[in-house]
Amino acid sequence: MLRVLSYNIQFGRKWKILFPWLAKQKNVDVFCLQEFPENKIDEFQNMFPHYQFVFTPSLRVLKKTYGVLTLTRLKCTKKIHIAIGKTNTVYATEFVYRHQHVLLVNLHLTFFSTNKQRYAQIKKILDSVISHRIPTVLIGDFNIPSFVVNNKLIAYMRDRKFETFEKRMVTHRLTRVQLDYAFVKNGEIKNIAIERVSFSDHYPIKIEVTL
Repeated sequence: MLRVLSYNIQFGRKWKILFPWLAKQKNVDVFCLQEFPENKIDEFQNMFPHYQFVFTPSLRVLKKTYGVLTLTRLKCTKKIHIAIGKTNTVYATEFVYRHQHVLLVNLHLTFFSTNKQRYAQIKKILDSVISHRIPTVLIGDFNIPSFVVNNKLIAYMRDRKFETFEKRMVTHRLTRVQLDYAFVKNGEIKNIAIERVSFSDHYPIKIEVTL
């Protein structure tokens, strides 16, 4: 099974202890990090010398750039650049996992926005990947808060052939809401778990996907 870890690392504020913790997650095939500080990429790469890195900016705060960073030991065969806002971009990255091609989108939807605008961002992503028939994973910080199972978002994605693991999860450590999600098309999420660590205002989520 493909194993993916997604984590909004809150601008990498605790990077001195966060980076070593990530380096110990040996059973992860793909890391999807949000709010990653661009100025820490070189230092982070030194801890993952055999990984491929895909970074694209998603926001600027106090003249510093933060973005979504995807890293993996899997072979990367294609990158599709998708602009979902004036400064917010993502990549749909195609990997090869055990001879199976899989498309993965590591996303961070806009925080200072409305849910209507966030759904418009989701649509832009889906419009860019909908023609691909290979297994596709959308994972990351959707910034659509929910105190219960978000049936509206699940129904929206299901209409577009994406399924998720339907249980309520607390992914934001401070507000106790769910902001982070994983959806899969042409595959199945067999397991999903929350890691109760405090390096960020979010919790990381781990999923196992059959392709």
